[in-house]
Amino acid sequence: MTLWRIGRGTVSKIVDRTLDFFEMFAEQKRPLALSEMARILDIPISSCHDVVQALIRRGYVYETAARAGFYPTVRFLRLGETIVEHDPILLRAEEVIGELSAELRETVALAKASKLELTYVLVRESDHQLRFSVQEGAPVRSLYATSAGKCLLGTLSPPELDEFLKDLKLVPLTPKTITDKAALRRDIAAGNKRGWFINDEESSLDAQTLSARFLWRDAVYVLTIAGPISRIASKRDQAVKLLLAACRKLDFSK
Repeated sequence: MTLWRIGRGTVSKIVDRTLDFFEMFAEQKRPLALSEMARILDIPISSCHDVVQALIRRGYVYETAARAGFYPTVRFLRLGETIVEHDPILLRAEEVIGELSAELRETVALAKASKLELTYVLVRESDHQLRFSVQEGAPVRSLYATSAGKCLLGTLSPPELDEFLKDLKLVPLTPKTITDKAALRRDIAAGNKRGWFINDEESSLDAQTLSARFLWRDAVYVLTIAGPISRIASKRDQAVKLLLAACRKLDFSK
């Protein structure tokens, strides 16, 4: 509150200078003396001293040893981890998924990956009487027979995919389930190349699903459009275009 009485321009300068300090340490990757910091940042040594002392008082910087330089503590990292853990991905995704479901009038589901497991975290069901239905918190039914599962398998390197498939039995869920491992590899490779994956009655007859993935920081999320093949097939081009646009909107990989 006190800072705002100084004036907005001064506050902006203070914030910029503080962030410059942390970016400087990330670039230099070593303890720095006050004189070095002042030279690198091109600021008076008195200003450098004031910022460093404030950061020391708040526990963000420490002196490694007498006249050995200063370096950030883990406090900044801990704050960052806490912020990331409570990132509002579902708040952003809810609006995007709602718009996508309303536009296509089909069920749209968002699943989060944890290693080689996918769990639905957000679902918007179609208003059609005949519709695809899953519950939030439920796991994705299969990794090899669903578009969401194949989308996740597409994140694996060829050796990792070979290791996953080595002892896996591809049990047919429908007559259209891919049960040949070489064919499954080709299908996953094709999905990676075009940027989206399809389940064409492979997990349930008369059902077609389309999936694409995005990153929210370091976590993989898979977005799926699902419905009867009679409806999805007729608007697949539009659905794919909207699906990929939604993933681009939600991607936060940097």
